Amino acid sequence: MARYAKLDERSMQILRAVVNCYIATAEPVGSRTISRKYNFNLSPATIRNIMADLEELGYLKHPHTSAGRLPTEQGYRFYVESLTKERLQLQQPIAGIEKCYNRRFAEISHLLRYTSKILSSTTHCIGVVSAPRIEDMMFKHMNFVHLRDNLVLVVFVSRSGSVQQKVIEVSESYTQEKLDQMARCLNEHFKDVPLFYIRTRLLDMMRQDKQLYDELLERALRLSRQVFDSSEETTVYIDGQLNILNHPEFEDLKKMKAMFGAFEEKSQLILILDKCLEGGGLRVLIGSENQIEEMKDCSFVTTTYKAGDSVMGALGVIGPTRMEYSSVIPLVEYTAKMVSRMLSRM
Repeated sequence: MARYAKLDERSMQILRAVVNCYIATAEPVGSRTISRKYNFNLSPATIRNIMADLEELGYLKHPHTSAGRLPTEQGYRFYVESLTKERLQLQQPIAGIEKCYNRRFAEISHLLRYTSKILSSTTHCIGVVSAPRIEDMMFKHMNFVHLRDNLVLVVFVSRSGSVQQKVIEVSESYTQEKLDQMARCLNEHFKDVPLFYIRTRLLDMMRQDKQLYDELLERALRLSRQVFDSSEETTVYIDGQLNILNHPEFEDLKKMKAMFGAFEEKSQLILILDKCLEGGGLRVLIGSENQIEEMKDCSFVTTTYKAGDSVMGALGVIGPTRMEYSSVIPLVEYTAKMVSRMLSRM
């Protein structure tokens, strides 16, 4: 909290109180409200002076139509960083979330889609989950299926149970028997190896003297490279967009349309979730920190989930900057633990 050195303890208490009140009511907060609700032993006039100082420092703002004040992005940032472990204790929802995951999922996609619904229903915000990027998956096995001349269906299965399918065009026709042999050859070479390593290894093997390899492996390498060099867009599961309509901040029709348009353009969400993967762990982006103009009135609370020790993707919640951070943050973190546990069992 060193960067908040200009704030004394009284100012911090008042700022936290204003943020709490605004989160609860969505109404600008006045000094009399703080005086009545909190036992600070300060007069409304003293509280009003402190709030004026906080406004001057950029933590609060003063709407022209109201005598009260509300937090700025800087005020929310202080609030989030000042949340203690005691304030971030998830209570009642834990048992409910555990019960939700007391079931089996046939595919990882079912688990992740279900998780976006859990996040939206428990937070009353928008749940988002990014699927694992194919290059981060661990190779389990691959099958080639002959469709017709020069077309092959590739079925890739990761160790976590994710199934990816892709139709590729080949330069020569293969029989199903030959495709099966090629698949067995690849499966022997690359079992339990991460795909990002396989990409590099394929290039190294193909640069080496081809006489080191028989014709079968050479063809298998060329075929598999077509699959691993593809750059598929990450899948993002979103649920609960209509929850945003329950918040008074989004009653403006123009603002609402712009936000729903941003959800349709998933590439922007993918960039944010990818940043979470790069940084690892919990991230809270408040307002304009998310760099999506249409969502400058929203905050993102995201974290990563794993399969064993490997980070697989990110999940989280999108809501108003006025969201209940003290309950949303631990809920997101706990959900990520549940997803990680489920993936380790698949």
